[in-house]
Amino acid sequence: MATDKDTKAELRQQAEKRWQARLVDGSAPGTEYQTQKLVHELEVHQIELEMQNAELLKSRIALETALEKYTDLYDFAPVGYLTLERDGRITEANLAIATLLVIARSQLVGKRFTQFVAPEARATFTTFLNNAFASHTTESWEGPLLGKRRPPLFVHIEALSGNSGEECRAAIIDISLPRQLRQELAQTHDDISILQQIQQELTQTHADLAEHVAQLKVSNTKLEDFSFTVSHDLKGPLVTISSAVELLELELGNETSETAHSCMDFIRKAGRKMNELIEDLLEWSRTGRTVNLVDNVSLAAVTAEAVELLHGQIDACTADIRISDSLPLVKGDSKRLRELMQNLIENAIKYTNPLTRPLVEIGEENSSNGWTFYVRDNGIGIPAAHHEKVFGLFERLHTDREGSGIGLAIVRRIVEEHGGRVWVESAGEGHGSTFFFTLPTGSPCSSTSPEVRESHE
Repeated sequence: MATDKDTKAELRQQAEKRWQARLVDGSAPGTEYQTQKLVHELEVHQIELEMQNAELLKSRIALETALEKYTDLYDFAPVGYLTLERDGRITEANLAIATLLVIARSQLVGKRFTQFVAPEARATFTTFLNNAFASHTTESWEGPLLGKRRPPLFVHIEALSGNSGEECRAAIIDISLPRQLRQELAQTHDDISILQQIQQELTQTHADLAEHVAQLKVSNTKLEDFSFTVSHDLKGPLVTISSAVELLELELGNETSETAHSCMDFIRKAGRKMNELIEDLLEWSRTGRTVNLVDNVSLAAVTAEAVELLHGQIDACTADIRISDSLPLVKGDSKRLRELMQNLIENAIKYTNPLTRPLVEIGEENSSNGWTFYVRDNGIGIPAAHHEKVFGLFERLHTDREGSGIGLAIVRRIVEEHGGRVWVESAGEGHGSTFFFTLPTGSPCSSTSPEVRESHE
């Protein structure tokens, strides 16, 4: 059986062959358009995985609900239920039969049922059990059962063989009881057929789930190989282009015309831009791997680290960064949360209003639904029609500002990976923006938060 490692190696070899084929026909991805096309394929593939995961979750919840419902029906039915193998060994038993036999249910499983049948009736019981397995129709038997610390109990048993032919299910009714009560209990006999059908459905559902899990493992492996291909095979041609331009400049020397210089500068800038897009794409793909969820992460400390990392940019625009002194503890991956805050703060100081000094406020709001955090700025604002669009991959409302338009896509992915949601509110151009997001809070205990920070007063 092939291991995950073998599967990855095989997929890698296939990817290499396809890449070589592209090099031969000259179709190797080398433009920003082709890169964004690959990004689109990656996003669609990711959405397919999320949809499959959602379907699996729905199936699992339905399965657990049905299992709980019919387990209760089986356990607390007034009729005794047993599952027997061909040799009469008990594999399943409900509480009613354990009560009838005055024995703990755990002590029933694994025992042969014939030991509870009165000795004089064991021969007829064995014939009855063999007939149940052979006929695949309902067979009946009546006789005495032995129980601890009480006289023999006279019972009526009906058994039906399962589809596999390796076990049968039996319903047991105490006919020592008054006739009216026996009739009422007999009405529940149909439950055994219902339980058999449900068990078959549950078995099929388990098989379907296993198949979906196997498909998801293959899809995840392909996604990892795709990311590796992007980082390795797309960056390779960029290095070649850069080296070729340098060699060309050395070869031409001072004889290079102004037009040639301009063209080579254009090639270098385009290469740097494409390299930036590839790096941002890889960063976006990595943000989905939140693997270290820890309780009681200090969001205040994480935010302070993000501010320190952006110190140069904050100095350059003399921004005033104010952090609430009451940010609560949260549950999450501290590294990813630092990336979250860094991208939100960087976005706030990038889209500043040239007529005012940049101000960024970071705080929290408490409601009946839990904590909501915000990063508010006094920048250029966002029109209402673009409030959802800004979270898209490579979406840039203002192309005159630096960046590739991936920062807010990373923000959304990190928040959703933590089980929260993110949105933006803005009154429009010139009125600033407020980005809100929710996170699961940590255990209730005191948090040490930094004092309110006012940078570059």
